[in-house]
Amino acid sequence: MNWKRTAQWVCVASIILTAPAIADRERSPDGERASPAVQNAADVVPAASSSYRKACGVCHFAYPAGLLPPQSWERILTGLDDHFGESVELSRSELDSARRYLLNNAAGRGPHQLPYQLLRSLGDDVEPLRITGIPYFIEKHDGIPGAAVRDNPQVRSWSHCDACHTRADEGRFSEDEVQIPGFTGSLD
Repeated sequence: MNWKRTAQWVCVASIILTAPAIADRERSPDGERASPAVQNAADVVPAASSSYRKACGVCHFAYPAGLLPPQSWERILTGLDDHFGESVELSRSELDSARRYLLNNAAGRGPHQLPYQLLRSLGDDVEPLRITGIPYFIEKHDGIPGAAVRDNPQVRSWSHCDACHTRADEGRFSEDEVQIPGFTGSLD
């Protein structure tokens, strides 16, 4: 028996058998899916679930689930009575739908590399509540002065990803696509 040929066939078969599972991870629980062009160019699977966007995106940017691990999303969802200083009320259906979307698409459960980079940077902290507190996030934003973010009325907070990341809603966070509104200072 030719072991090299057998190993090649096993690799091909595993790719063929796992491709649908990877594709399903990019589909939200309510069946919506970002276009293939958006998925391929994305750094993280975009928040394509309309029920999640409706439940969470009315108050803030609907963060792609891959930006936090599942344990973090679960902690956030079980603490909605004090959601970063606000009380959030969702119907059982809205909460269940948001939970399904977030847990099924959390960091470590998809094909994109950014969520894995975020996870690797966590060390012992496996349940961060804030994306902005993740070491990888901090490192990537280290050279940006407070005047560009906190002191900028068009941005106001590091958590307003979509203020500067012009394609954040598509799951894209490339430095090449960053435009800090209202900031004329230097980033050096």
